Amino acid sequence: MAEAYVNFRYKSASGVSVSAKSAGLFVTEDCINPNSASALLEYGIPSRPPHAYLSHVPRQITEYDIENSDLVVCMNGNMAQRLSLFFPEYKGRITAFKNSVGDPYGGDIYLYRECLCDIIRETDKLLKELTENETDV
Repeated sequence: MAEAYVNFRYKSASGVSVSAKSAGLFVTEDCINPNSASALLEYGIPSRPPHAYLSHVPRQITEYDIENSDLVVCMNGNMAQRLSLFFPEYKGRITAFKNSVGDPYGGDIYLYRECLCDIIRETDKLLKELTENETDV
């Protein structure tokens, strides 16, 4: 859901050049969770190329992903810490949302909607902070 939101919301925002790709630490599904898709559609985020999330295939994060990213944002500090242990040479690129976003996996649609709201709030705060810091430099 984070990838879909970022690529929808920030694709043409002035002054912000952001592209998101999703990957997980422990991938268990081979397609987007139906509740994730429903929450995104209800929020008004369309699934269309080049970001057609309805055909998204979840994948495991790799060293290549981190090496080729400016920033890797985890949903919570525990995930960021674990990822930093797996890839210590890229620790400086790995961060987490200040307020943890829970994993809705296995929950009902209400939990996925709540998770999407958390993702939106935390993403917007993080990107605002990053863009303000860039203009201060």
